Amino acid sequence: MDFLNTTAAFVFVLGIIIFVHEFGHFATAKAFGMRVFVFSFGFGKRLLGFKWGETDCRLSAIPLGGYVKLEGEADDLVSEDTSHMGDGKDFTARPRWQRFLVYLAGPVMNAVLTIGVMTVLFMVGFEVEGSLQEAPIVGAVEPGSPAAEAGLLPGDEIRSVDGRPTPTWEDALYAVLIRPDRAFPLRVRRAGQELEVVVRSTTLRVRNESVGSIGVTPLVRIGKVNSGSPGAAAGLQADDAILAIDGKPIRSFADIPERVRGASGRPLVLSIYRQGRVIDVSVTPRDDGEGPRIGIAQKTVVRKFGPAAAVAEATRWTWSMRPWRASRSGANQKP
Repeated sequence: MDFLNTTAAFVFVLGIIIFVHEFGHFATAKAFGMRVFVFSFGFGKRLLGFKWGETDCRLSAIPLGGYVKLEGEADDLVSEDTSHMGDGKDFTARPRWQRFLVYLAGPVMNAVLTIGVMTVLFMVGFEVEGSLQEAPIVGAVEPGSPAAEAGLLPGDEIRSVDGRPTPTWEDALYAVLIRPDRAFPLRVRRAGQELEVVVRSTTLRVRNESVGSIGVTPLVRIGKVNSGSPGAAAGLQADDAILAIDGKPIRSFADIPERVRGASGRPLVLSIYRQGRVIDVSVTPRDDGEGPRIGIAQKTVVRKFGPAAAVAEATRWTWSMRPWRASRSGANQKP
């Protein structure tokens, strides 16, 4: 049943994508006054439809996208009716720029569809790591990194980067990303005092682009502690941040299951950041049949955008996923 549902969903989504693509060709050709014989949703035998001027708008038997048949197209070896050839409405008789726009309209409509769908998703909201929307309090500092050399410590709050205020981790990360291989000041709050340090970012390659890094990661927050779990018995609380387990830094929530599985039921010492203080908590994982666990879940928040911001973010995301960029980046990846 799952296979059938997955297949049906795949066919439906593929059909919509191809149909919208072909509609772009169809609508542009119609706008230029070209003769369109057929605009079909699906392939194969015609099931039903209606006439729109000279166009047979039809539903066909195989629901895998659709197609458009223009008079005079290079691939149109069997035209519906050639009696009107020479009246200027066939595809090959039109100026080159019009033919180019007809071809271009398909991928443009796919981009419009993607932006529209992503705009709705951004407005409805989606879950993101909770720490990214919080104040940029350092959770881990990579040994030997620019941040370590500048003296940054777990628990430091990054107040500004190069004079630019950073109210959230997203702001701080972006401010660093756009400054590869540069020295700039960081304003940091530590134990109620503010100080300024200078760091020189390194350069990382992400999708074939150079971005800055200083070697810090956000706090790894706990969103939920399951009732009756080892974590609850040890006194862990929602909104606690795990800095380290048995002295090994935690850089993401994905690090935690690996460290817990390796404990084999022995007690673990968790370094916890709680309301500005660092405390140690001992937790003994319990095997619930699927391996040792301590009974916690990652903190997430739902992020939503207003209409204008959603369109802008959807456009940016669509542009970042453009196929020629992905293929170029993939060609440079190494194992």
